[in-house]
Amino acid sequence: MDVEKSVTDPRDVRSSGESYPVVEMFTSVQGEGLYVGQTTHVLRLAGCNCHCPFCDTALDKYEFMQATDIADAIAALEAKFPTGRLLLTGGEPLVHNLRPLLNALEDEYFIAVESNGLLIEKTVKETPGVMERFHWVTVSPKGFIPLDVLIQYANEVKYVIPAFEHLIDPGHFNISFQPEFGSDAAVLRCLELLKKHPEARLSVQIHKFLNLR
Repeated sequence: MDVEKSVTDPRDVRSSGESYPVVEMFTSVQGEGLYVGQTTHVLRLAGCNCHCPFCDTALDKYEFMQATDIADAIAALEAKFPTGRLLLTGGEPLVHNLRPLLNALEDEYFIAVESNGLLIEKTVKETPGVMERFHWVTVSPKGFIPLDVLIQYANEVKYVIPAFEHLIDPGHFNISFQPEFGSDAAVLRCLELLKKHPEARLSVQIHKFLNLR
């Protein structure tokens, strides 16, 4: 087993590629971002490099699975509900070496990844070619990321408001503001920001309003 043992926080689990800490796999509707409303399979991995106070993702229950077994499970979902799309999320997927997993998936799907972006440069350096395997990269910055990195690797940049308003960089060609869920004040702040940044969009988590996973 190539993962850290005796971790007390599920955010601290890491994989070098032999097996991955799978929280859940299911088929649903993309709830946010430019592909909102489209059906997709979702693969959620434990492990994260951030501890956001508003995080609503439970990562404490996970099962280590081989990359080939994950690919088989996704194929079974696809057989039941053909979408041709897979969303890789977390946690933070880039804390893991994703090359073996992407190899096992064999380019069978339109693969999107949701990331905080802080490990993009490390991923590019340590596992060359992995970032290019994703068909769509959504970055929700949780710290400073150079604009040139965002432009090169992120297809869309989503800022959670108000927590990360200070990170907004209008230089990217595709940005959105997403209010912290359940906060009317955050919604109002997003609307104010749209006045200052008319090129941006409002992103809402429709799956939560619809009570979907």
